Amino acid sequence: MKQWEYKLIGHTKLVDTYAPWNEKTMRGNKEGIRTLTALNNLGKQGWEYVESGVSLHNYSDLNTYVFKREKKSG
Repeated sequence: MKQWEYKLIGHTKLVDTYAPWNEKTMRGNKEGIRTLTALNNLGKQGWEYVESGVSLHNYSDLNTYVFKREKKSG
């Protein structure tokens, strides 16, 4: 049986941690490029997007994202 681990990340932490600002790559790009970059970076680490919402699960950030990935055995 598969077991999962979960991660709740507020939007601010999501972009600051997984898509730090880079003037050269971000300049001229459409709004939302940092969020998209962050989501792709988490996917590369094996995290699967589950849901997001405003004040989801009473988490402190305005918009919260929920991710899961399969726990590795051993």
